[in-house]
Amino acid sequence: MRVRPFTSPAALVIVLAILLTACGGTERLTKAQLITQGDAICKEASAKADPIGTNLGNPSAETLPQWGDALGQLLSIYEDLVGKLKDLNPPEADQATWDKITAGLDRIVAGVKTAKDAASSSDLAGFMTALDAINTASGESGQLASDYGFQECGDGSGGGNTTSPGATAAATTGP
Repeated sequence: MRVRPFTSPAALVIVLAILLTACGGTERLTKAQLITQGDAICKEASAKADPIGTNLGNPSAETLPQWGDALGQLLSIYEDLVGKLKDLNPPEADQATWDKITAGLDRIVAGVKTAKDAASSSDLAGFMTALDAINTASGESGQLASDYGFQECGDGSGGGNTTSPGATAAATTGP
């Protein structure tokens, strides 16, 4: 006798629902949950990132190797941060805003990679251009996050001890 595992559409729907739930499903967070979880992730990343590069001076041809080292350390922290934030599932109504925030974070990570590569190849002009891109993306993403209600992930206008993923890079780069 041949057994047909899914003889009815209802059985298939139940199995798919179970599989989706087991894989994280599509359960969306509330806005408050998203902010709480996101800020916890950002706070953890800030604690790791803040000490990096505290003794760096203004970027110069002489300090580029140290900048490259610092940015290499920051890069892994930022990549981890962005991955964790992207794992969060925002409210459906806020998906477009969340996508803009995370796209800004992706631009920050790309800028850090570019700056690190420029520092490693002693390209001061390329390094400075990458820092400008980091600062621009950080400002835009940080403002969006603050406007949404984030404290730790925002630009600081929401109050508290605030550091966005790019704000650490911006703060360590100096004027």
